[in-house]
Amino acid sequence: MTAVAEHAWIVDHQADLDADFLAIYGIDLETRVVDVKRFLALANRTPAYDGAMAAVVAAEQQKEQQPGSGRADESQQVDVDGMNLIVPGLIERVEV
Repeated sequence: MTAVAEHAWIVDHQADLDADFLAIYGIDLETRVVDVKRFLALANRTPAYDGAMAAVVAAEQQKEQQPGSGRADESQQVDVDGMNLIVPGLIERVEV
């Protein structure tokens, strides 16, 4: 899995992460710039705390445990522009 695919979930959970960063870490992502490496490290830890991302993970786990909810191998598309809006500099575009 590429680093981009590994962090693609961030695009879908921007509001949840914003709430968790403020509640858990005291970081307002609207007013404070966070280094990419630190942002990703903190974002990946948010499900460990009692917050929005923990609720998302719990709901996904419950959904996966229901009969007939098994997912076939899906290719994951990544919104590169969306990722760069959330975490500037995470992905560098290369024109070929």
